Amino acid sequence: MPRSSLLVSLCIVLALPLSAQVSVSSPDGRNTVTVQTHDGRLYYSVTRDKRPLLMPSMLGLALKDAPRPSRPAQKLVRVK
Repeated sequence: MPRSSLLVSLCIVLALPLSAQVSVSSPDGRNTVTVQTHDGRLYYSVTRDKRPLLMPSMLGLALKDAPRPSRPAQKLVRVK
């Protein structure tokens, strides 16, 4: 699955409420990546033929030229 699809999914998730999920499937529908938020944290999971390959795991982002977070698991907070 292209990395750009995962990036698009991630952007969509960040725009949704704090408990939402977005899934992207391969053209043949056999592989699905789901990105979701739970308690303000990002998680992803992968299935193939509707069977789990990767159980929900916390998603971390490493940004070029950005300082590392002081804690390994930062929460997403909606700012009004």
